[in-house]
Amino acid sequence: SGILLRLTAVVPDNGTLQASITGNDLTVADIDSTARNNDLTISVSGTNLVITDANEAFGTIPAGGLLSNGDKTLTIPLASFTGRLIVNTALGEDRITARSSLSLLPGGLTIKGGASGDTYRFDADSALGQITLDEAGGGVDTLDFSLTTTVGVTANLGAAATQIVHATNL
Repeated sequence: SGILLRLTAVVPDNGTLQASITGNDLTVADIDSTARNNDLTISVSGTNLVITDANEAFGTIPAGGLLSNGDKTLTIPLASFTGRLIVNTALGEDRITARSSLSLLPGGLTIKGGASGDTYRFDADSALGQITLDEAGGGVDTLDFSLTTTVGVTANLGAAATQIVHATNL
């Protein structure tokens, strides 16, 4: 009598997030076409930019970047790029949290939301720098400053033109 083994192939998930440096900009994009709900947290720790998605993994990253946390966290030196950080979450109801020290990003942060309702969470207790929300894709979105606990935030939500949102004591 012989031994029968059943083997199951496990195909690794290549991740739905792609990080790349094009020109001077670091771009993080959701490349899945099935409306994944991203939950990204963006922060600076020391001399590194740290981007974590609670739901999705990174499939590709630029040279100098390091993946951890099951490929859901990208850590990359700020010196790796000299332009903007561009985050394109595409489809899905995404949540993007901007935490401390983003003012250290060389060219600021641009977030491109998709047609679904996205939530943008900001911790403005320390300077966030320049953040641009590109909502050309439409959708009804939420600006959430509940992480900000030590300062007030002022925004004119009735203004159609580009505006600067200020924390009241920075």
